[in-house]
Amino acid sequence: MKLGKTELDHLLHGAAFLGSGGGGSIKAGQMFVDRIVKEGGVTVTDVPPAGDGCVMADIGANAAIEAGQVNALIRSFEVMDDYWFAVHQRRMTCLYPVETGPENTLAPLVLGAVKGLPVYDGDGGGRAVPEVQLCSYASAGISAAPLAMANDGKDAIIAFSGSAAEMDEMLRPMTAAPQFGNSASMALFAAKNTDLAKASVQGAISYAMAVGQFLEAIKGGLSTADTLLTKVNERNACLLAYGNVMVVEDQMEGAFDLGKVVVKDAMGQGLVTIYTQNENIIAFSSTESATITVAPHSICYLRSDLQPVTNAELKKGDRIWLMGVEARSELTTASVMEGFAVILSSLGYGGTVGSLHPKLSWAPLGDVLKSLPELEAELDPLL
Repeated sequence: MKLGKTELDHLLHGAAFLGSGGGGSIKAGQMFVDRIVKEGGVTVTDVPPAGDGCVMADIGANAAIEAGQVNALIRSFEVMDDYWFAVHQRRMTCLYPVETGPENTLAPLVLGAVKGLPVYDGDGGGRAVPEVQLCSYASAGISAAPLAMANDGKDAIIAFSGSAAEMDEMLRPMTAAPQFGNSASMALFAAKNTDLAKASVQGAISYAMAVGQFLEAIKGGLSTADTLLTKVNERNACLLAYGNVMVVEDQMEGAFDLGKVVVKDAMGQGLVTIYTQNENIIAFSSTESATITVAPHSICYLRSDLQPVTNAELKKGDRIWLMGVEARSELTTASVMEGFAVILSSLGYGGTVGSLHPKLSWAPLGDVLKSLPELEAELDPLL
């Protein structure tokens, strides 16, 4: 399918919601949308073409957007493509998103628009992931190396490592170097298109686009088609909190945004605290002794007007819905769960990974979203 402005706007907002607070900024994603429209659109395919492809992504802190980010994507791809041709005598024929998020879902799409290449309808997680080794391409055994990283100037590197985890550990200090300023673009997981497609979360782009379209319909008070509701209901969600953002703490460290968000909750009449490493990782409630949800499940924001918001845009005083979205099966493999456990341990948490509080339960995402306007009228007086 060819994506134009309407489809891209839906995709941007759906990906911003599903990204668990991360995956880049909406501002960067909007910049990519504008460039894609200027280029005449981009093709998304669910049939991998012959030949090889690679994953494209921006790396760094969510807030570290640069005006030349498109040029950085082009530069990193060209470095990878030239290296791949020199070694294998083949050029890249398809591009893939590393994750779901407003910037990193759109990153391969803007490059595809510029280069005339298709983008596969899949990605590495169905949510944003804080480290490279946590995406489905890595857990499927595809090598992250060689990796090409570049800025929008003359700085570029080709990196090799023994594992995706070692690659991520090596990349973070390089991204934080003055030449990159906590923001760079990269091409990685180069492989046969059939292998990349098999390793990806199938239909991730079209799903995010459907969620964005669904949110627009609800905001406009429009009825949603049964087929659209059925599509959005393919994933499960749980309403965690509704209230005002009391605290937003953020510290840029090693190309990560490390932070904490506190919400005064009208539903549970307590405070809900979310800890972040670029993405939302874990949520606690002051009224409960156990965590309310833990990664790899997503912890997602919607403002009270049903506008998605990420950690790059969230502000003190915002009134938000806090929702858990159940992790895709590709992120519940042993290796990915172990990777999230390591991150959570660094935040001081040694409990169960991938859990939902026993008092809570999953329900189809579309049904949960449809209920929000009516719930808002009940909950607003409590705030």
